[in-house]
Amino acid sequence: SATTLKSSPSSANEDQSESIPTITGLTEQEAKIYDRQLRLWGVRTQGEMRKHKLLIYGVDGLCCEMVKNLVLAGIGSIHIVDSANVTESDLASQFFVSQDDVGNNRAEASKARIQELNPLVSVEAKKMHVDEFSKEFLSQFNSVSLHGCTLSQQRNVAASCRELGIQFFSSETFGLYALCFQDLGPKFEYTLKDSPKAKVRYSTTYEVQYASFLDVHDKTEWNKVSRLSSTWIGLTLLQYYREEFGSYPSPASDVDQLKKFTTDFLQKHNLKEDAVTDEELASFTKNAGWAINPVCAIVGGVLAQEIIKSLSQDASPILNYFVFDAVESFSGFMEAIGVPEEKQISKELISKAEDT
Repeated sequence: SATTLKSSPSSANEDQSESIPTITGLTEQEAKIYDRQLRLWGVRTQGEMRKHKLLIYGVDGLCCEMVKNLVLAGIGSIHIVDSANVTESDLASQFFVSQDDVGNNRAEASKARIQELNPLVSVEAKKMHVDEFSKEFLSQFNSVSLHGCTLSQQRNVAASCRELGIQFFSSETFGLYALCFQDLGPKFEYTLKDSPKAKVRYSTTYEVQYASFLDVHDKTEWNKVSRLSSTWIGLTLLQYYREEFGSYPSPASDVDQLKKFTTDFLQKHNLKEDAVTDEELASFTKNAGWAINPVCAIVGGVLAQEIIKSLSQDASPILNYFVFDAVESFSGFMEAIGVPEEKQISKELISKAEDT
């Protein structure tokens, strides 16, 4: 369950002092509440989070886990948007809504409980369809995260984000599986520092040229991607199926249609006939459209961590897909599709222990 951040009761004078920024740029109240994480990732990263404006579309179970982590961590502003209303099935994984919210907009119904987690974070909610996102609307934000959107919706928003220089994330759970994509831009840098216990410590900076969502789907030859997993192929195939037929295939009534679609899909992308087996595809299909709490919690934590890492720039980011499989390995792994190998652009000596 989510934990709400609370500050201890204070006098009027103490309240006034808490609104005065400290030398670090954080107020005294922020320094108290975020004390533990400041020790983890430092004042600079917390300051970057404080300025960050995140747009989220699709308030499903996975989204809720990600939002919970980011709000508790102190992200500056979250703007949640959804066009769908709360249904009975949402109650199984969407912990920001209750039975009384059924029939109401998912974003608007979630706002109050999200805000309760951390009063220092700005939370806005809006009823709006992703197809209505204009470049002017998107330009307000530093990053955008889509959840459960179709391929065409992801394409449109991703293209606008790349043009505007906005970091783009998209994700979806398929029951016991999940598929997540991120584009941190054509030139993303991060720096790794050697352990303080090392006798010789270096600070090494790397550069990654992320492929855009359109590049991955329109320009990359998937058959040439090293060790491309059957899970990525199968889940992506299902997204293409939904794009063509309007919904995921039924395990009972769409078997023949799915079989023909799979054959055509694999041939189109020059993938081997056994790139995804019938047994694997049957498992993916049975799980499509479902949200399972433990999977949402794990993957939501990874997504929140990636957004924080994009701000701290002090850890290796995911390049550029994260795939979760709770059936075969119960683990997540990275798929680098259309992304050139990261390159080292600088290496500086931090310290060198004297010989004793």
